[in-house]
Amino acid sequence: MDSQHSEWESLLQSYLGTDLLAGLVQSMLDHATPPTFFPPREGSLLDLYNQALAAVQAGLAGESEETVAEIRSRMPWIYQKTDLPHALLSAGIPDYFFSIPDSVFASPAADSRVMIRLPSLMERVDDDGLIDCTNLDATSHCLIVGDQGIQYHQFLRRHFGSNINDRLIATLLSVAERPGNTLHLAIDDRRIAPASEVPRFFEEDYWWGPPLTEEWLDDPHQVGRTVHEDPEGEESLLGFLRFEVYWRMASDSEKVVQMEEIVATSQEHICDYRLLRYLHAIRDTAARTFTHCDGAVRAYDDPTFESRSQNEIARSIQANRYRKVFRIDGSITTAEWSDIVAKWFRHNSLVTEYLAGVAQPDTQ
Repeated sequence: MDSQHSEWESLLQSYLGTDLLAGLVQSMLDHATPPTFFPPREGSLLDLYNQALAAVQAGLAGESEETVAEIRSRMPWIYQKTDLPHALLSAGIPDYFFSIPDSVFASPAADSRVMIRLPSLMERVDDDGLIDCTNLDATSHCLIVGDQGIQYHQFLRRHFGSNINDRLIATLLSVAERPGNTLHLAIDDRRIAPASEVPRFFEEDYWWGPPLTEEWLDDPHQVGRTVHEDPEGEESLLGFLRFEVYWRMASDSEKVVQMEEIVATSQEHICDYRLLRYLHAIRDTAARTFTHCDGAVRAYDDPTFESRSQNEIARSIQANRYRKVFRIDGSITTAEWSDIVAKWFRHNSLVTEYLAGVAQPDTQ
């Protein structure tokens, strides 16, 4: 854990000690349970929570009345009416829980928690660091191997830090059920827990707009760059400045698309980078179907992001880091593909705007 923390993280660590704090945070990650869900309902996480709560209570008991009163007076307003030991746990945990390590850009490691527990999974890791899901029990919220539940990759979470984008995963799984199709997904090799203890969350979105037309997709002359921009620019509350799409013909019957969003500079850095979602797909115009689709996160430091934001997607602006998080191959219908696009770029209304109007794009 990082040694630089706010007063609440530092105070909590002084009461819990490094081992108990690290164990609690790890169990929270395994069970996808942020501090806003305290106290946990049951299981091993509840046991650790109770140990931590007792340690905080003991720590506070050793303080003078004046010190305890001062701690309470400085607590964030949302915790002012909360029992102080519980408030300290809730205020002191977030930085530990929500911090994203630089290792998210790497392939699963053989000495990671998941691979030590399930070493046979290493045989399924491909060159992009994705897991071949063939004959595995992949659900919309986690990958189940035996009695263990493995969380999907951090970049497959909504806003990279919230709940798993279950709608995207469910769509990918549905397409992968077709004979001849294969699906590869990225996992979080830090997180593993009994499958029965991995929670499921249901979050509903409404997506509008028709899928791309078959005629436009299969026309070899319909290529080039399309851009959708937010007229509010940096002032937009949505956080997305631009959505870029670039189509090109790779052969007489193979049409390739690249898509990438450009975020506002007000967006928080993650691992010291601006993270942009990216999608690549290949369409067989003769067969009138997509044969490949993959999604990735491209990470840019500030100077590189400035160059990227000032240039077109077709130009070669190399990202500083890159992590592919899903790939599906085989036969993918137009409706399925457009559904994958919308759900991968979830919450970016510029994407749904593009899907609604792409039948006659501006490729000038």
